[in-house]
Amino acid sequence: MIRHLAQHDHLPDYHVQFDDANDMVIFKNRGTMKLASAAPAVVPWMGRLNGDVYGDARSAAPGWDVYVLEQEWRSWLADNEITPNHPEKHFLKFCASWYSKRGRP
Repeated sequence: MIRHLAQHDHLPDYHVQFDDANDMVIFKNRGTMKLASAAPAVVPWMGRLNGDVYGDARSAAPGWDVYVLEQEWRSWLADNEITPNHPEKHFLKFCASWYSKRGRP
């Protein structure tokens, strides 16, 4: 299976090579991923959401874990340097958008 992987070399982020002489697999980074140290750590929005929003979030994104969606939303806010003025509305819109793009899990 590893030889097949090396022969087709289809992993997007790594070049795979099999060394028959040493019976060894060699993975080389293709350089497609950002280095973790390349970008400064962005602090996600740390505000609190009203507890009532989670029921609405379940309706907006049925089947999805709303706490996972909240973490995705917070990361998205940080990545885009957004501080929401109306966090509950913003989170619900994010959940609806997530569901429209991905459907049920």
